[in-house]
Amino acid sequence: MNEEKMELEILKLIFDYSKTGHFPDHYFLDKVVEIVVKKRDLNDYVKKTVFIDKLGGAESDKTCASYNYLRKQISVYYWPIQIMCQENSYYDSLFNPIERILYHNINITQCILHELEHAMQHKLADDYKNTSMEAKLIRTASLLNRALKNPKFNELLLSGKISTKELEIYLKDYENLYKEYYEINPMERMAQINSYRTIINCLESIKKQIPMLFTFNHAALEVEKIRGYESSWQEGLCPTHVYLKNTRKEDVWKSFDFYDENKTVLIKKVSNEYDLNKRLLLGLPVSPDECGGHKIF
Repeated sequence: MNEEKMELEILKLIFDYSKTGHFPDHYFLDKVVEIVVKKRDLNDYVKKTVFIDKLGGAESDKTCASYNYLRKQISVYYWPIQIMCQENSYYDSLFNPIERILYHNINITQCILHELEHAMQHKLADDYKNTSMEAKLIRTASLLNRALKNPKFNELLLSGKISTKELEIYLKDYENLYKEYYEINPMERMAQINSYRTIINCLESIKKQIPMLFTFNHAALEVEKIRGYESSWQEGLCPTHVYLKNTRKEDVWKSFDFYDENKTVLIKKVSNEYDLNKRLLLGLPVSPDECGGHKIF
């Protein structure tokens, strides 16, 4: 299955649910996962889906969907999705009745695609022959998950070389850092941008029929591309730099080929290595004059 066929299948699923006035359910979740897993060969990374349609559980109070790398599981939480739809209903007046349902179902689909991007990220990072910037950033940002999966880590825990108390402290610290720097976490930024790109590609074939909906989602993609830059500029060079610095991984930043103590030289080097779109995806430095209409500084 090629990428275009995958996108058309996802669009058909969204449209079939929307024209009958239905919102995504467990079957919808399973179908989206099935389509993407088949196209991107993610069978080893997604083995289970869970659709939680009741209140309860701390995680379900916080997020619409999640991916568990250790369990290879994608979960979708119905009530947070309903809250998201209510919050987004502010924009309903922009669309006609059919587009309105499409709009909400597209938002929900984007949440699912975001989690599937995380599965894809781990597949990329597990290939240690892959030395791309994406793979390096994913390995760094998912260090704890990858350590917990390593049998040697369990051996250290069982032998007492790492105590349960030490592990609990480390896990809590990791959780706090994750929450604090979620918006500039390279994995989260890439998952948002790539999932919105998939949505845009899905809508491309019908954009003339739904111009407002297409434009709206295209604008959402542009927002995701510049997310974190304005707040990061005062503290560092870019979202990824600030993330690595504040999560005590600045040595990783300094290990990159483009690194230089001189900020101007660094920006020139990274610009020569990656084009603007790639740098926005990776959260790498951009210069103010490159961004045109993007008011991010």
